[in-house]
Amino acid sequence: MAEAPLPLVFPLRQRLATSPLADPAGAVRAGLGPWLAGRVAPGARVAITAGSRGVANYPVLLRAACEANATAGGRPLLVPAMGSHGGGTPEGRRALLARLGVTPESVGAPIEDGEPVPIGETPDRIPVFAARPAAEAAGIVVLNRVKPHSLLEDPLGSGLRKMLGLGLGGPAGAEALHGRGIESVVVTARVAREKLRVLAGVAIVEDGAGETAIVEAVPPERFDEADERLLAEARRFLPGLPFDRLDALALRRIGKDVSGVGMDPNVIGRYRRLGIPPRMEDVVRIGRIAVCGLTEATGGNALGVGMADVATARVRDRMDAAATAVNARTAGFAGGDRLREVVATDRDAVVFACRGKPSDRVRLLIARDTAHLERLLASSALLPEARALARLEVLGPPGPIPFDAGGSLEEP
Repeated sequence: MAEAPLPLVFPLRQRLATSPLADPAGAVRAGLGPWLAGRVAPGARVAITAGSRGVANYPVLLRAACEANATAGGRPLLVPAMGSHGGGTPEGRRALLARLGVTPESVGAPIEDGEPVPIGETPDRIPVFAARPAAEAAGIVVLNRVKPHSLLEDPLGSGLRKMLGLGLGGPAGAEALHGRGIESVVVTARVAREKLRVLAGVAIVEDGAGETAIVEAVPPERFDEADERLLAEARRFLPGLPFDRLDALALRRIGKDVSGVGMDPNVIGRYRRLGIPPRMEDVVRIGRIAVCGLTEATGGNALGVGMADVATARVRDRMDAAATAVNARTAGFAGGDRLREVVATDRDAVVFACRGKPSDRVRLLIARDTAHLERLLASSALLPEARALARLEVLGPPGPIPFDAGGSLEEP
């Protein structure tokens, strides 16, 4: 790709809403332990759900849930609950959990997987599934993070109901549900709650810096209320881009541990997830998005790369096309696995994203990913706005974009 002048950039810190818990594991034990006391028979097998998202302190939180169950007299086990993620195979799901730091050793309990089995159906004949180890367990604890979903609108985000009604059903459950809308997910979760021996839920909310902020033990009959109430809390913490309009956004990485679709549409503008042009009333509008890499934990699943305008050869080479396609097809995300333009290096990707705009006027933002938006690099054209916004702190003067000798972006 021919050289093109690039803008100068300055380092920027965005003040995010933060409220980290001092002892997340202690909060799990304190909330879940009393609820399980007297409800778990001695030696009973209790299944705890383990999903595919990059939840802060995930192994620690799951281990604490296992400890609470063991203290109550049960024999805890982890059951992968992630729909079609991990390539839709037991081996893929175990590998995905391991990349998140979740192993039998880290949580102090075995991980048991199994094919989804039918457990019932909704009034409109949607089949409901659950992984066999969970369906056969004496009890289930549904542990999941509550946050806005990449597509589902309020009152349903990612939370206890989605984990129970969709994640626990494996590929069969995900295939039956995706594209049917909010109410179908809610109704499926209610059927699963009636048919399975659900003991409790553990709902987690993260703050703007991605740290554990809220841990709440929830009885099964309050899953609806807790999901909707905590979703409002999660929205209060949700980080966003500090500028509403950008010519170019460069992301160092995307991945399933960042967002269910690699980069969060709540951050970049939901129109990209829906595959429609932005409207004048859309809060976030971005001209071009460049993706430079994939996270290690995503395991080659590059779902969401289709929302980008350009990606690097590094993304293409690390992409597991088969696993990404399975996820895209099951999620009904047409084009979510499609590479549009591929260039050699990060530098080439940034040049592509900025093309057509003079270097002193292009509105460029460079971020680690859509979940880490505290430290950013912004082009000099954004300096006056940055200085005028109280939540932003300019950390230094404009300078060249920090590429290494091979054209890769360096961490600021």
